[in-house]
Amino acid sequence: FFNRLIPDGQDFYVLGRDDGKATVSRINSAGVLSWTRVLDMPSRLTDGMVVGGSGNMIVVGATTPVDSSNHSLLGEITRQGVFTCLKTLDVPGAEALTRMDRNANGTFSVVGTQSLPGFAQDVFVLNVSPGCLINSKKIISSGGVDNFANDIKVLCNGDFLVAGDYDGRAVMFEFSPTGQYVTGSHNPFNYTYNDIANTSNCDILVVANSLVSAPPIIQRFDADWLPLWEASIVGLQTLNKVVEDGNGNILVTGRALIGGITRTVIIKIDDSNGSPTLSWGGARYLDNNENSFVAGSIAL
Repeated sequence: FFNRLIPDGQDFYVLGRDDGKATVSRINSAGVLSWTRVLDMPSRLTDGMVVGGSGNMIVVGATTPVDSSNHSLLGEITRQGVFTCLKTLDVPGAEALTRMDRNANGTFSVVGTQSLPGFAQDVFVLNVSPGCLINSKKIISSGGVDNFANDIKVLCNGDFLVAGDYDGRAVMFEFSPTGQYVTGSHNPFNYTYNDIANTSNCDILVVANSLVSAPPIIQRFDADWLPLWEASIVGLQTLNKVVEDGNGNILVTGRALIGGITRTVIIKIDDSNGSPTLSWGGARYLDNNENSFVAGSIAL
Protein backbone atom coordinates (compact mmCIF):
# COMPACT_ATOMS: atom_id res chain seq x y z
CA PHE A 1 0.00 0.00 0.00
CA PHE A 2 0.91 3.67 -0.35
CA ASN A 3 0.91 5.89 2.74
CA ARG A 4 2.69 9.14 1.87
CA LEU A 5 2.90 11.43 -1.16
CA ILE A 6 5.78 13.90 -1.72
CA PRO A 7 5.67 16.18 -4.80
CA ASP A 8 8.87 16.79 -6.78
CA GLY A 9 8.11 19.22 -9.59
CA GLN A 10 5.41 17.59 -11.71
CA ASP A 11 6.36 14.13 -10.47
CA PHE A 12 5.93 12.39 -7.13
CA TYR A 13 7.83 10.28 -4.67
CA VAL A 14 5.48 7.86 -2.90
CA LEU A 15 6.22 5.99 0.32
CA GLY A 16 4.57 2.65 0.88
CA ARG A 17 4.97 -0.91 2.06
CA ASP A 18 5.07 -4.33 0.42
CA ASP A 19 5.10 -7.63 2.28
CA GLY A 20 6.13 -5.90 5.51
CA LYS A 21 9.01 -3.93 3.95
CA ALA A 22 9.15 -0.19 3.29
CA THR A 23 9.02 0.97 -0.33
CA VAL A 24 9.87 4.16 -2.19
CA SER A 25 8.31 4.68 -5.64
CA ARG A 26 8.47 7.40 -8.27
CA ILE A 27 5.39 8.23 -10.33
CA ASN A 28 5.37 10.81 -13.12
CA SER A 29 2.74 13.47 -13.81
CA ALA A 30 0.87 11.09 -16.13
CA GLY A 31 0.50 8.51 -13.39
CA VAL A 32 3.14 6.15 -14.80
CA LEU A 33 5.29 4.25 -12.32
CA SER A 34 8.99 4.87 -13.00
CA TRP A 35 10.49 2.61 -10.32
CA THR A 36 10.02 1.12 -6.87
CA ARG A 37 12.73 0.36 -4.34
CA VAL A 38 12.18 -2.00 -1.41
CA LEU A 39 14.22 -1.94 1.81
CA ASP A 40 15.70 -5.34 2.60
CA MET A 41 14.35 -5.40 6.17
CA PRO A 42 10.94 -5.32 7.90
CA SER A 43 10.35 -1.58 8.03
CA ARG A 44 8.07 1.39 7.45
CA LEU A 45 8.93 4.86 6.10
CA THR A 46 6.68 7.53 7.61
CA ASP A 47 7.72 10.78 5.92
CA GLY A 48 10.03 12.36 3.37
CA MET A 49 11.04 15.75 1.95
CA VAL A 50 12.79 16.73 -1.27
CA VAL A 51 16.19 18.41 -0.98
CA GLY A 52 16.31 21.70 -2.88
CA GLY A 53 18.65 21.64 -5.84
CA SER A 54 19.48 17.95 -6.03
CA GLY A 55 15.93 16.60 -6.11
CA ASN A 56 16.99 13.82 -3.77
CA MET A 57 14.54 12.93 -1.01
CA ILE A 58 15.33 12.45 2.67
CA VAL A 59 13.19 9.75 4.26
CA VAL A 60 12.55 8.77 7.88
CA GLY A 61 10.91 5.81 9.58
CA ALA A 62 11.81 2.72 11.58
CA THR A 63 12.37 -0.99 11.36
CA THR A 64 9.47 -3.14 12.52
CA PRO A 65 8.05 -4.29 14.80
CA VAL A 66 8.55 -1.24 17.02
CA ASP A 67 9.91 -2.96 20.13
CA SER A 68 13.13 -3.11 22.12
CA SER A 69 15.02 -4.56 19.13
CA ASN A 70 14.04 -2.04 16.47
CA HIS A 71 15.92 0.92 14.96
CA SER A 72 15.02 4.36 13.66
CA LEU A 73 15.76 4.88 9.95
CA LEU A 74 17.18 7.94 8.17
CA GLY A 75 17.96 7.78 4.45
CA GLU A 76 18.39 9.71 1.22
CA ILE A 77 17.36 8.51 -2.25
CA THR A 78 17.94 10.03 -5.71
CA ARG A 79 15.42 10.65 -8.50
CA GLN A 80 16.85 7.55 -10.16
CA GLY A 81 16.03 5.38 -7.15
CA VAL A 82 19.53 5.02 -5.66
CA PHE A 83 19.95 5.25 -1.90
CA THR A 84 22.99 7.46 -1.33
CA CYS A 85 22.82 6.68 2.40
CA LEU A 86 20.66 4.74 4.83
CA LYS A 87 21.43 5.10 8.53
CA THR A 88 19.99 3.09 11.42
CA LEU A 89 19.81 4.72 14.84
CA ASP A 90 19.53 2.66 17.99
CA VAL A 91 18.70 3.22 21.64
CA PRO A 92 18.18 0.36 24.11
CA GLY A 93 14.37 0.55 23.81
CA ALA A 94 11.72 0.98 21.12
CA GLU A 95 12.06 3.98 18.82
CA ALA A 96 10.74 5.48 15.58
CA LEU A 97 11.05 8.64 13.48
CA THR A 98 7.57 9.86 12.55
CA ARG A 99 7.51 13.24 10.75
CA MET A 100 9.84 15.95 9.39
CA ASP A 101 9.83 19.53 8.13
CA ARG A 102 12.22 21.91 6.40
CA ASN A 103 14.14 24.66 8.22
CA ALA A 104 14.99 27.97 6.58
CA ASN A 105 18.74 27.20 6.66
CA GLY A 106 18.43 24.04 4.53
CA THR A 107 18.44 21.56 7.41
CA PHE A 108 15.45 19.45 8.46
CA SER A 109 13.74 18.94 11.81
CA VAL A 110 12.63 15.36 12.47
CA VAL A 111 10.44 14.25 15.38
CA GLY A 112 10.32 10.76 16.85
CA THR A 113 9.72 8.71 19.97
CA GLN A 114 11.92 6.49 22.11
CA SER A 115 11.35 4.32 25.16
CA LEU A 116 14.43 3.66 27.27
CA PRO A 117 14.35 0.77 29.77
CA GLY A 118 12.90 1.97 33.06
CA PHE A 119 11.49 5.16 31.53
CA ALA A 120 8.18 6.09 29.89
CA GLN A 121 8.04 7.03 26.21
CA ASP A 122 9.75 10.32 25.35
CA VAL A 123 9.68 12.53 22.27
CA PHE A 124 12.91 13.66 20.59
CA VAL A 125 13.75 16.04 17.74
CA LEU A 126 16.71 15.65 15.38
CA ASN A 127 18.24 18.36 13.23
CA VAL A 128 19.56 16.63 10.10
CA SER A 129 21.29 17.62 6.87
CA PRO A 130 21.48 15.90 3.47
CA GLY A 131 23.84 12.95 3.47
CA CYS A 132 22.19 11.43 6.57
CA LEU A 133 24.09 13.86 8.80
CA ILE A 134 22.66 14.31 12.30
CA ASN A 135 23.56 17.74 13.66
CA SER A 136 21.80 17.58 17.02
CA LYS A 137 19.28 15.69 19.14
CA LYS A 138 16.92 17.20 21.69
CA ILE A 139 14.93 14.95 24.05
CA ILE A 140 11.55 16.33 25.20
CA SER A 141 10.74 14.39 28.32
CA SER A 142 8.15 14.32 31.08
CA GLY A 143 7.21 11.95 33.85
CA GLY A 144 4.48 10.30 31.78
CA VAL A 145 4.02 8.72 28.36
CA ASP A 146 4.67 11.38 25.70
CA ASN A 147 2.62 10.87 22.54
CA PHE A 148 3.11 14.24 20.87
CA ALA A 149 5.19 13.10 17.89
CA ASN A 150 2.33 12.80 15.38
CA ASP A 151 3.58 15.80 13.41
CA ILE A 152 6.23 18.53 13.37
CA LYS A 153 5.95 21.89 11.64
CA VAL A 154 8.49 24.71 11.29
CA LEU A 155 6.74 28.05 11.85
CA CYS A 156 7.27 31.36 10.07
CA ASN A 157 9.41 32.61 12.98
CA GLY A 158 11.76 29.61 12.74
CA ASP A 159 10.43 27.83 15.83
CA PHE A 160 8.90 24.37 15.45
CA LEU A 161 5.72 22.74 16.71
CA VAL A 162 5.25 19.14 17.79
CA ALA A 163 1.76 17.75 18.24
CA GLY A 164 -0.13 14.74 19.52
CA ASP A 165 -1.51 13.93 22.95
CA TYR A 166 -0.38 13.66 26.55
CA ASP A 167 -2.34 11.99 29.33
CA GLY A 168 -5.37 11.67 27.05
CA ARG A 169 -5.40 15.35 26.02
CA ALA A 170 -4.47 16.84 22.65
CA VAL A 171 -1.34 18.99 22.99
CA MET A 172 0.93 21.15 20.84
CA PHE A 173 4.25 22.53 22.03
CA GLU A 174 6.36 25.24 20.41
CA PHE A 175 10.15 25.13 20.72
CA SER A 176 12.94 27.40 19.52
CA PRO A 177 15.35 26.07 16.86
CA THR A 178 17.71 25.06 19.69
CA GLY A 179 14.97 23.10 21.46
CA GLN A 180 13.99 25.59 24.18
CA TYR A 181 10.34 25.51 25.21
CA VAL A 182 8.38 28.60 24.10
CA THR A 183 4.66 27.94 24.63
CA GLY A 184 1.96 25.33 24.22
CA SER A 185 -1.73 24.63 23.90
CA HIS A 186 -4.05 21.83 24.91
CA ASN A 187 -7.48 20.71 23.85
CA PRO A 188 -10.17 19.04 25.98
CA PHE A 189 -9.47 15.49 27.04
CA ASN A 190 -9.87 12.45 24.80
CA TYR A 191 -8.43 14.01 21.63
CA THR A 192 -5.09 13.76 19.86
CA TYR A 193 -3.69 16.23 17.31
CA ASN A 194 -2.88 14.39 14.11
CA ASP A 195 -1.59 16.96 11.60
CA ILE A 196 -0.41 20.62 11.44
CA ALA A 197 -0.24 23.07 8.54
CA ASN A 198 0.94 26.66 8.10
CA THR A 199 -1.21 29.15 6.21
CA SER A 200 -0.08 31.94 3.91
CA ASN A 201 -0.46 34.52 6.71
CA CYS A 202 1.39 32.30 9.26
CA ASP A 203 -1.74 31.08 11.04
CA ILE A 204 -1.73 27.47 12.25
CA LEU A 205 -4.23 24.81 11.15
CA VAL A 206 -4.55 21.59 13.14
CA VAL A 207 -6.80 18.55 12.97
CA ALA A 208 -7.58 16.40 16.00
CA ASN A 209 -9.12 12.95 16.31
CA SER A 210 -11.17 11.70 19.21
CA LEU A 211 -9.88 8.91 21.43
CA VAL A 212 -13.47 7.98 22.38
CA SER A 213 -15.34 7.96 19.01
CA ALA A 214 -16.49 11.61 19.04
CA PRO A 215 -16.39 13.61 15.76
CA PRO A 216 -12.94 14.86 14.70
CA ILE A 217 -12.24 18.60 14.85
CA ILE A 218 -10.29 21.21 12.89
CA GLN A 219 -8.92 24.35 14.55
CA ARG A 220 -7.28 27.58 13.40
CA PHE A 221 -4.89 29.61 15.56
CA ASP A 222 -3.14 32.84 14.69
CA ALA A 223 0.64 33.18 14.91
CA ASP A 224 0.33 34.30 18.55
CA TRP A 225 -1.65 31.17 19.46
CA LEU A 226 -4.98 32.97 19.78
CA PRO A 227 -7.77 30.56 18.75
CA LEU A 228 -9.71 31.87 15.73
CA TRP A 229 -12.26 29.07 15.32
CA GLU A 230 -12.93 25.38 15.87
CA ALA A 231 -15.30 23.08 13.99
CA SER A 232 -16.38 19.49 14.48
CA ILE A 233 -16.61 17.46 11.28
CA VAL A 234 -19.72 15.40 12.00
CA GLY A 235 -20.00 12.22 9.95
CA LEU A 236 -16.26 11.57 9.70
CA GLN A 237 -14.38 8.97 11.73
CA THR A 238 -10.96 10.65 11.55
CA LEU A 239 -9.06 13.54 9.95
CA ASN A 240 -5.64 12.64 8.52
CA LYS A 241 -4.16 15.66 6.74
CA VAL A 242 -4.84 19.39 6.39
CA VAL A 243 -3.41 21.96 3.93
CA GLU A 244 -4.26 25.46 2.70
CA ASP A 245 -4.49 25.77 -1.08
CA GLY A 246 -3.46 29.45 -1.35
CA ASN A 247 -6.93 30.71 -2.33
CA GLY A 248 -8.40 30.87 1.15
CA ASN A 249 -9.58 27.27 0.93
CA ILE A 250 -8.67 24.52 3.38
CA LEU A 251 -8.40 20.95 2.15
CA VAL A 252 -8.59 17.99 4.54
CA THR A 253 -8.49 14.25 4.04
CA GLY A 254 -10.48 12.09 6.40
CA ARG A 255 -12.15 8.76 6.80
CA ALA A 256 -15.89 8.11 6.76
CA LEU A 257 -18.27 5.17 6.62
CA ILE A 258 -20.12 5.52 3.30
CA GLY A 259 -22.44 2.80 2.06
CA GLY A 260 -21.12 0.42 4.67
CA ILE A 261 -17.51 0.86 3.48
CA THR A 262 -14.82 2.91 5.21
CA ARG A 263 -13.57 5.38 2.58
CA THR A 264 -11.01 8.17 2.40
CA VAL A 265 -12.70 11.48 1.59
CA ILE A 266 -11.43 14.94 0.62
CA ILE A 267 -13.31 17.97 1.95
CA LYS A 268 -12.86 21.61 0.91
CA ILE A 269 -13.64 24.40 3.39
CA ASP A 270 -13.99 28.03 2.30
CA ASP A 271 -12.44 30.24 4.97
CA SER A 272 -11.64 33.19 2.71
CA ASN A 273 -13.81 35.64 4.68
CA GLY A 274 -11.96 34.92 7.92
CA SER A 275 -15.21 34.05 9.63
CA PRO A 276 -15.72 31.13 11.97
CA THR A 277 -18.86 30.35 9.94
CA LEU A 278 -17.46 27.80 7.49
CA SER A 279 -19.11 27.11 4.17
CA TRP A 280 -18.56 23.64 2.79
CA GLY A 281 -17.18 23.46 -0.72
CA GLY A 282 -17.99 19.78 -1.08
CA ALA A 283 -16.72 16.32 -0.23
CA ARG A 284 -15.34 13.78 -2.70
CA TYR A 285 -14.33 10.15 -2.55
CA LEU A 286 -13.22 7.45 -4.97
CA ASP A 287 -15.29 4.36 -5.69
CA ASN A 288 -13.78 1.54 -7.71
CA ASN A 289 -15.24 -1.55 -6.00
CA GLU A 290 -12.86 -1.25 -3.07
CA ASN A 291 -13.57 -3.00 0.22
CA SER A 292 -12.01 -0.34 2.45
CA PHE A 293 -9.65 2.63 2.70
CA VAL A 294 -7.50 3.04 5.81
CA ALA A 295 -5.57 6.30 5.38
CA GLY A 296 -5.15 9.42 3.30
CA SER A 297 -2.31 11.67 2.15
CA ILE A 298 -2.58 14.97 0.33
CA ALA A 299 -0.09 17.24 -1.45
CA LEU A 300 -0.54 20.44 -3.45
